[in-house]
Amino acid sequence: MNKITQHPLKHLASLSVQGHDAFTFLQGQCTQDLSKIPDFGALPGAFCTPKGRVVANVWLYKVGNNNEAFELVCHESIAEVLYKHLKKYVPFFRGTTMTVSPSDELQASGHLGLGEKPGFMLNEHMSIELHSQLPEDSSATPWQIAEIENGVLWLSDSQSEQWIPQNVNLDSLNAVSFSKGCYTGQEVVARLHYKGSSKKRLFAVKSTIGFASKSLINQEGKAVGDVIQHIDAIPFSFALVVMKTEAAESPIFVTENEQVSVELLHSF
Repeated sequence: MNKITQHPLKHLASLSVQGHDAFTFLQGQCTQDLSKIPDFGALPGAFCTPKGRVVANVWLYKVGNNNEAFELVCHESIAEVLYKHLKKYVPFFRGTTMTVSPSDELQASGHLGLGEKPGFMLNEHMSIELHSQLPEDSSATPWQIAEIENGVLWLSDSQSEQWIPQNVNLDSLNAVSFSKGCYTGQEVVARLHYKGSSKKRLFAVKSTIGFASKSLINQEGKAVGDVIQHIDAIPFSFALVVMKTEAAESPIFVTENEQVSVELLHSF
């Protein structure tokens, strides 16, 4: 029998948006079509600059069964960044309010050992299978390892406005709607979508050493990928990397001095 465990999500925070015009406000800013959010579930999305750069990626869910209250779950370091970004547009929607809350009470349930692909679902079960152990002094959790292995991305404040949605595979993760109409940054995001695929995509990788280096290199020592999320564990460390798609076809390494090889798990 599989053991059900609770995993605190201290690496996340929640931005609450409430008011009569909350739906209209968010629909004009978010890459996701909020009308698709189920009453009991969550969908991924992102908020962009007018130039199509992702300010923050989120998972959205409704509070209750109406369109007047939403929670935007994001990385704890980027919550205030997102708040300040959206605050610029709030005055145009009377009665709409926003508050930022840490995730002290936000937890997830999980089955250990099922080996099924996880996803972020509030009040649902996420199946994870442990392949590595965390050092005793690590602040990370097994849940975070499972997230990285399966492409559950949380951009931090240092990654804000660095990528377009396609660079971090938000399009293939069903976080971008190309049919709902206008939102901030939509023109740039849609143009790339209809022009063709992005030359940079998101990949999951692992290595026998940590990913303290912020970039991956090829055999010639040239940087080919940027580490944007990682967990250092034993015997393997895991990372999500934005990498040139052509570079994924050749050997890649995690440091320039030692050139420790990196195993490509998959793209998303």
